[in-house]
Amino acid sequence: MNTIRESIVNNGNVPIISLEGSQCLIDEYISSVVEKRGYNTRKVELSGYRKPNDSSTSLTAEELEKYTFRIVMLLIDKMKKIRTLSGDRNLYDSLPNAYKNNFSYEQFTQIFVLSEEEIIQEIKRYDGNDKKSFLNMLIANSRLKEDRIGKIEAIPYGNDRPHKKDADYRIYINTPNGKNRFEFLEAFIRRCIEKSIPYEMKGEEHTGDEKDRTCIYCFDEYFEETVRVLEEIKRENPELVSDIGTPIATGLNCSYYAITTSRQGATYNYWFNRISSHAINYLCANLIKSDIGYYSSLLEEERRQIDQISSIHNYSFDPEGRFSGASNPIVNDYIVKNKERIMQPETCQRLTESLKMMCSLANFRDFEHSSFPISLDSDFYTQPEFIAQTEREARVNNPEEKELYLYHTEELINGILELYQQGDISYEQLMDNYIKRISLLYKNYRYYASREPGFMVSGRNADVSKLFRRLFTVFEKTESDSRIDRLEYYQHIQNGVNEYLNEIGGQSLSDSTERRGKVVWVNYY
Repeated sequence: MNTIRESIVNNGNVPIISLEGSQCLIDEYISSVVEKRGYNTRKVELSGYRKPNDSSTSLTAEELEKYTFRIVMLLIDKMKKIRTLSGDRNLYDSLPNAYKNNFSYEQFTQIFVLSEEEIIQEIKRYDGNDKKSFLNMLIANSRLKEDRIGKIEAIPYGNDRPHKKDADYRIYINTPNGKNRFEFLEAFIRRCIEKSIPYEMKGEEHTGDEKDRTCIYCFDEYFEETVRVLEEIKRENPELVSDIGTPIATGLNCSYYAITTSRQGATYNYWFNRISSHAINYLCANLIKSDIGYYSSLLEEERRQIDQISSIHNYSFDPEGRFSGASNPIVNDYIVKNKERIMQPETCQRLTESLKMMCSLANFRDFEHSSFPISLDSDFYTQPEFIAQTEREARVNNPEEKELYLYHTEELINGILELYQQGDISYEQLMDNYIKRISLLYKNYRYYASREPGFMVSGRNADVSKLFRRLFTVFEKTESDSRIDRLEYYQHIQNGVNEYLNEIGGQSLSDSTERRGKVVWVNYY
């Protein structure tokens, strides 16, 4: 097992997943509604927040050029070392296409005969747009105030990555302004160059009260090495780290940095803004439904909207964290008028749990990972044994999940049945999806039921088990089962589901003429 990933999960912490964190989210949300501005969670400060040690003076242009010069020289020295081992031609052939497509072999070799003075003069002349020479390409990747430097396809010891458009992870650091920031960035880049790994970053994304002033991007292949570099700096240059402030509260805080998974089409901060606003809307919709007087005063269409967003099973997110049905002016009006009620500790605790469920859905497409760090999606857990261990620990240490499966089983079943009645898909696909969902629910229910003292002989277990027997039959696989018609199994399951739906007023699945296919046994459980 990879000890870096294991350590991150075991020792990291997402500060926003707390009572105080939920109170701050609600306060920020209400303020954004009242002030008619964007909801922004990256500025949230919890107790114990430490400001970065900003320098009182800004760096001059000449001082910034010195940083650029030193990084350029690091890149040239790196190429010289590779050149010594492999030769000029092999080094040139191994360069990313950004270099080979724009510069000939002869132009490339000129970099090694330039004097330091010539390099300094070119740095002074560089205007940010001129990348006509090989040297200017190096300068562009050495200017710490550039928007984004150190991309793998733009560093002279890297390789092109045509199969991935963006990095897999974003690491946020609340770096100080001024010299302290650039000293840290130079130390980080130096170590990355030495280890032949990318140093892609926005070194100076913000200079105000944002907590994501520096953002480091990295691919999965270089993730562990990048984290090791950050830890090396902490160990070998503690004075640089001591000036760094507390990172964003919404990411997995590990020491002085916060780790998040990159989100397709959106920054992590935008993604979290959306997911947390959905959680707030979900919570408040349920508060509205429990406020009988207020709920009754709503128009029929308004009540329909509240009913829609008050069920967590109605939520689904695109890669950017969007869900069109969540944001609602009725909720916004209610939350402003009832701030005192919503800010109560018990209500804020409910928001914490709602947020964990929403992030589980967004990160894993299920509700089974609510105890996992909200800033990491399923791709982070690349080793099977890692995910297995983490799931075991999550189950043992998550009493909320036990409560959900043992005492809110009917709600979970109804959510599955709602999905059963929806979707324009084939009969076989519909039944496959239903069986997989109900079997996983049954498995999780049995897990907690068998570990709860006295529960297996309780009336509650008898009632739930009876409901499962109606809606799902577990077939024990034997040698002779290989000839069982899968469609007959589907029909058996379907009859029980339709009978139950008819009793509760649901819509049963109509018979279809397209129910014949290849006879295959599938052991779903």
